[in-house]
Amino acid sequence: MIKISNYPYPFGYRELKKTRKNALFLKNGVRQKIDHEFYLTFFSAGHIPGSVSILVEVDKKKILYTGDINNQETNLISPANAQDLPEIDALITESTYSDREHPLREELEKKFIEDTVNIIDNGGSVLVPAFGVARSQEILLVLEKYNYKNDIYIDGLARKILTEYSKFPESFRDFTRYKSAAKKAQFVSKEKRKKIGGKSQALIISPSGMLKGGAAIDYIPTFLDDPKSAVFLVGYQVEGTPGRKLVDEKIFEFKEKGKRNYPSRDMFIKAKCKIEYFDFSSHADKAHINDYINKLKFRNNSKFVFCVHGDEKSTTSFAHNLSKKNYNSVAPEIGESYIL
Repeated sequence: MIKISNYPYPFGYRELKKTRKNALFLKNGVRQKIDHEFYLTFFSAGHIPGSVSILVEVDKKKILYTGDINNQETNLISPANAQDLPEIDALITESTYSDREHPLREELEKKFIEDTVNIIDNGGSVLVPAFGVARSQEILLVLEKYNYKNDIYIDGLARKILTEYSKFPESFRDFTRYKSAAKKAQFVSKEKRKKIGGKSQALIISPSGMLKGGAAIDYIPTFLDDPKSAVFLVGYQVEGTPGRKLVDEKIFEFKEKGKRNYPSRDMFIKAKCKIEYFDFSSHADKAHINDYINKLKFRNNSKFVFCVHGDEKSTTSFAHNLSKKNYNSVAPEIGESYIL
């Protein structure tokens, strides 16, 4: 992510090795003592493989921090389940999509498949810029679910993650199906990108999801210039990113300074191909995050809820709506302190 965004690395390999050496790896559901009257327990957050919500027990109080959470069914992993959790005194919850709804998942998947097949059947190809971690693999599983028959290619970081994920079968909803989907994906090397990008009736999954860099940049000029083809974006597009501009204006604008073996790139391309956005989110939306909170058990009817991880509008409106349902909810400002 840092590399693709062209930010300077705030750490080096020495810091990474030191972090790993000092890390304690916990299994979900195992209560780990940290210090006197201080315990941590991890529970699956349903966001991406390995994501967890953390139950903090300190001074006989139990605080649940959701982190990124998803309690909606996906193909990759099982959803978060509030009923797996013990009683708590307070909740710190993400608010990313607390003020909006996602499209129904099954309808979204069917439209993605139908639009893809339509492009392929008419002689075009489909480029799917996707986050290398989790989203690329989720798209592979959608294709597997609907028995997609044409060539599937995967490139960039998504290749490495596809292989790495195979080392953790316990993280998946259906690992047998994951392995089947992975076998059908053909890996693309840097040397073969031009050849594969010029093929007809191919589907290519490649980071980055917001088109800020990554292997997808090598493919996109060819796709944008082909009226038969399509670019299907499957992740959130932050304001100001090339992906967002492409969705909103059908224009791709990308600038990158040259480095080592890579020349500088300056692109401004008006799309001739089909551009479409599919909301394959891995965050709970308004209905699902409220359902999750309603199923949590609070001790002594405390119902303390702190709404974080969202823009000001989503966190404040979420806290306000929860207060109408008798929760002691607030959208805290940075630096504010609260006593439970």
